[in-house]
Amino acid sequence: MKQLLKLWVMLIGPLQGLGLAMPTAKPTNATESPYDGHSLDRRFSSPFVPTDSWQIICSGIDGKNMSDPGILPARSADCQVLADLWATRGGYWDLTDWDTSAQSIASAGTCSFRVSRPDGANSRVWIGNQDFRRAVGQAIAGFTHGGLVGVLGTMICGQPDGHDVQIAWSIMST
Repeated sequence: MKQLLKLWVMLIGPLQGLGLAMPTAKPTNATESPYDGHSLDRRFSSPFVPTDSWQIICSGIDGKNMSDPGILPARSADCQVLADLWATRGGYWDLTDWDTSAQSIASAGTCSFRVSRPDGANSRVWIGNQDFRRAVGQAIAGFTHGGLVGVLGTMICGQPDGHDVQIAWSIMST
């Protein structure tokens, strides 16, 4: 959590050209431990682990327009800020201690990116920074209406044991 907070207070430097690392079965080049020493109780944990390279861990990223009138869409400009920020930071989210609700792993302005486990399991899952960027980018490109975007989607992401698991994701207003 400390790493994520540090990233939010940093000013975004000039955007670098986008070059992608080859897809990996697991995160590579981790520079910090994903554990903060305070995760002894069971609650959702989603630290961002910085690495020396961009991470592509998930596949099958798709989404559909969110049509629930009780859920507010986010401003697409805020979501673009979020995609740009994480496009320049190598690393991955190390997600543990799931509960049954969707949890936000990143937000900017009105835009919140949330994830959940449809299978109800509690095992660790990794989501790469480039997986996140692709999901947000696809949502903005395909589902922005009147400057607003609200999307529900799924992707298949990796686990430390080598198995893949379906993750549900959404973009909505914070």
